[in-house]
Amino acid sequence: VTVRAGVVGQNLAALDGTVADGVLLDVDGSIPAVRAAVEAGAHRARVAVAHLPRTYTVQPGDTLVSIAHDHGFPVWRLTQVNPGLDPGALQPAQQIVIPSVDVLFPLPLVEGRRIVVDLSEQRLRAYEGDNLVYDFVASTGVASSPSIAGVFQVLSKEEEAYASSWDLWMPHFMGIYRTGPNFTNGIHALPTLSSGVRLWEGLLGRPVSYGCIVLGLDEAAALYRWTELGTLVVIQE
Repeated sequence: VTVRAGVVGQNLAALDGTVADGVLLDVDGSIPAVRAAVEAGAHRARVAVAHLPRTYTVQPGDTLVSIAHDHGFPVWRLTQVNPGLDPGALQPAQQIVIPSVDVLFPLPLVEGRRIVVDLSEQRLRAYEGDNLVYDFVASTGVASSPSIAGVFQVLSKEEEAYASSWDLWMPHFMGIYRTGPNFTNGIHALPTLSSGVRLWEGLLGRPVSYGCIVLGLDEAAALYRWTELGTLVVIQE
């Protein structure tokens, strides 16, 4: 928000909070930030906005999975905000709620840093501002268990995470979105079975995982050290 000495307090409070369609400004929370910026002689202030849930009209051929993934959400997020919805009985022209994207960003965003995963190229790139920091070969999810395209953030970091569903140890794990209330997909190094067998070695650069983004051992370690909780993660087609 660009600020001037006259656009503080009463003037800002008079706004109805609408920034754009479906986007609202936290007016009460913004006034102290704007006032502090003016007092410091700054011309800009960082303030919070909230995104409203949306309504989607089901089209012929839609499935709940396709609708969720087209909007950048795991399926359970849609079932959570549409109680009683039968995924197998969607009808054209039916209205369903798409949740606020804010549910994907529970942590403060890290300014200036972002990770971009390109599904078509099978590469992961990390940026500091406009500067490329890392450019790694990656592997994403197979067609039956794809990595979801969308905008997320790093929610958690574990030096060594365990996936009981597949008996996998995942070094340098960074969770980015929850595929269910108690399960998280993320970025990690080549995983290892409890038997000691390392999976997918030699296969990086093609989709092989169950939905996570997989890197080489050294690459995952470097990215893990560089990344802070809250870092933006963009997964694009």
